[in-house]
Amino acid sequence: MIKVVIAEDSPVMQDLLKHVLASDPEISIVGVAANGKEAIELVKNLNPDVLTMDVNMPILNGLQATKIIMQECPLPVIIVSSDFHPQDVEASVKALQYGAVAIAEKPHSYGEAKFEKIASKLVQTVKLMSEIKVVRRVFQTPEIKKSGHTIPITGLVEIRQKIDLIAIGASTGGPQALEKILSQLPQDFPIPIVLVQHITSGFTAGFCDWLKTISCLPIEVAAPDAKVCSGKCYIAPEGFHLEVTKDLHFKLSDGLPEYGSRPSVSALFKSIARSFSTNVAAVLLSGMGKDGAVELGNIRQRGGLTIAQDNESSLIFGMPGEAIRLGAATYVLSATEIGTFLTRLYH
Repeated sequence: MIKVVIAEDSPVMQDLLKHVLASDPEISIVGVAANGKEAIELVKNLNPDVLTMDVNMPILNGLQATKIIMQECPLPVIIVSSDFHPQDVEASVKALQYGAVAIAEKPHSYGEAKFEKIASKLVQTVKLMSEIKVVRRVFQTPEIKKSGHTIPITGLVEIRQKIDLIAIGASTGGPQALEKILSQLPQDFPIPIVLVQHITSGFTAGFCDWLKTISCLPIEVAAPDAKVCSGKCYIAPEGFHLEVTKDLHFKLSDGLPEYGSRPSVSALFKSIARSFSTNVAAVLLSGMGKDGAVELGNIRQRGGLTIAQDNESSLIFGMPGEAIRLGAATYVLSATEIGTFLTRLYH
């Protein structure tokens, strides 16, 4: 049985979340907190397997509570939010840096068109995150550093390929890995990066803004038909597949979801395999499912460099694990090592 504590200040939403989660026979609601302070006390007293955390709460908000919990009594924290105000989105995304494992959309009334889909996704996320082993977080000042400093790694041959483009795919656990990767890249890093990150609807812009705080690189959401420029990192826009053409322009598509996602890593990687050969590097980071694994192998077959995040540093080893199983990865590296590896592609 998965023991869950709900942190939510609205009595109506408390009842709705209890109903949604308790509808699964494997989930037991062991406590409900109306603010972050109560959430901390319940976690310490009840030792739950998962905590669902609202962001905007009185006394102590969800961001502050997440930071304290991950320092003192760590467990998988899922941010459950539907507040798309910039301040709340920023707090939700920053909670990932503090140790939260995922952001999930908050279901609303039963009459809502997407209620069943959102509710099912929340239940699935709680069950999956209950299996995650989290560690105690130690926060230093400043909490966010744009170091541009690489971490020495050994055992890699010299990279002689000329790389003109880096493509990265990520899902659950991706933001935590990207923090380690992008914070290492120096300000003069010349190779453009194109990124697909599965993230809850409404959070793409906030995610982009958060990445700007951890990276020296210019970061922006990709625009249709825009030219891919050197030294920039581009994020797939919400609700669209992102592709890159041979002449380094973006193409957006509202085609059917692939592997349950739009944008999908597979759509980006397929376009990379079609448009380029040996002058690209593709990276598959933490995430559930198989999105991008087969397509990473196609890039490798055409001569591109391919990297999968290792099991030890992945929050969810589904996507990179499948790529490794298929033989799609030229290299298997930790998130920290990937950042160092990428800097070597232009030196």
